[in-house]
Amino acid sequence: MSELPVPPGDPLAGHYVRALEPVAVRPGTTALICIDLQNFDADPAGGLFAGEPDPFPEYFAALETTVLPNVRRLQDGFRSAGAEVIHTRIRSQVADGRDRGLRHRQRGMLIPPDSRDAEFVAAVAPVPGELVFDKTTSGMFAGTAVEATLRRIGVTTLVFTGVALTNCVETSVREAADRDFDCVLVPDATAAFSKEMYDASLRVLGDSYARLATTGEILGQLGSRPAPGRTAVPK
Repeated sequence: MSELPVPPGDPLAGHYVRALEPVAVRPGTTALICIDLQNFDADPAGGLFAGEPDPFPEYFAALETTVLPNVRRLQDGFRSAGAEVIHTRIRSQVADGRDRGLRHRQRGMLIPPDSRDAEFVAAVAPVPGELVFDKTTSGMFAGTAVEATLRRIGVTTLVFTGVALTNCVETSVREAADRDFDCVLVPDATAAFSKEMYDASLRVLGDSYARLATTGEILGQLGSRPAPGRTAVPK
């Protein structure tokens, strides 16, 4: 499968005193983060696209041919290595959504607990034993216990995948970087609603907030050796 092109990086890179240090992807301290790969925003019939007969064809073509297959490859690789695979989704705790963040309320975004929109896309859904965090904000840290959980399990490096790049993924990367996590963003395992938005996010995030690495590069670093004290999740 061909890799997605990566646009030029931060134009200020040459002016920094030091560039970001290389990030080591090790099973014991690295988690794969799968952002919002649910019916709401990763299925053409999802609630985000209600009333649109053919929503964002390029976005869904990228999901089908590149993003979802690569996310699954990464999930399989992390599971085989005994590394954490962590999932987030947009989902209210209660049916009336009164727990939603302000922006979601203002935009009329409501995903009740038992709705189809709250279900994960089957090909990249969690397996038993994997951590799942529900959120009603763009970022995965605001309003969830994800930071405390990552500290408890000794994770210091986060590999980001999912959708949408310019919204929940980008916000989560920025939040993580400001909390002193090492961040890696996988361009061929994420998507945006237009090429312009996709390129802009990579340009902003790359080298300033996260290292960019392809699916193949991540799997090459990870290997398939179970980490000490961890048991690989059966396939």
